[in-house]
Amino acid sequence: MGKGSFFFRGLIYPSTAALLVGLALASTPEAEATQPGEAVRPQMIRTVSESGGDVVNAVEMIRYPTVASMTPPARSAAPRAAAQPATRKKASRRVLPEQDPAVVHCVTQAAASFGVEPTPMYLILDVERGTLGKVSMNKNGTYDMGPAQINSAWLPKLSRYGISEYAVTSDLCTNVRVAMWIYATELKRHNGDIIKAIKHYHSPTPVHQQRYIGLIAKRSSERTTILGQTTTALVSNQ
Repeated sequence: MGKGSFFFRGLIYPSTAALLVGLALASTPEAEATQPGEAVRPQMIRTVSESGGDVVNAVEMIRYPTVASMTPPARSAAPRAAAQPATRKKASRRVLPEQDPAVVHCVTQAAASFGVEPTPMYLILDVERGTLGKVSMNKNGTYDMGPAQINSAWLPKLSRYGISEYAVTSDLCTNVRVAMWIYATELKRHNGDIIKAIKHYHSPTPVHQQRYIGLIAKRSSERTTILGQTTTALVSNQ
């Protein structure tokens, strides 16, 4: 556990005042809408790298119509039954990254290696919501990989250290360690400013930075709420 944070019932909460104050001022934009009647799936393609004639793997997102959009609903001659009252499904509880022992193991090791607090990385992982093997395409032609959604622009530099695209995409601790390295580098470059480090971890573009820090603020607020509810429950049971 890093200095300045604490562990409570499987949750790690930020204790850095600058982080909480800064995040509280950020706003969260609305999520982008998806197109009805179609879905997106990744397709592996071969392409030529920018550095030379090397052939590398890439991913192309293919849009295709869903079955529901192609097939009209069947008509039935039978009389309609009386409408039944709708029942609301109970939402499943979202598992936080710091509640996953495997993630905690990787984050703890990486944080210790780079001498930084682990809490911001849990927030980053919670916002990114990537999974092992997941590849997400970006509008600028790059793509993001794995749990921390590492951008493919880092691959040439990572390859010089013997870190492959497959390892970044498919190995949990490699993905987390690369993410922590990027974050720690930005933290040092911005003189320990956590907010700026998180913004630049995501993007150098201000508009994207603001949107991202708003999502981080939301995740941080959720953890504060959970902590308050847990503390109230413990006090009432005494």
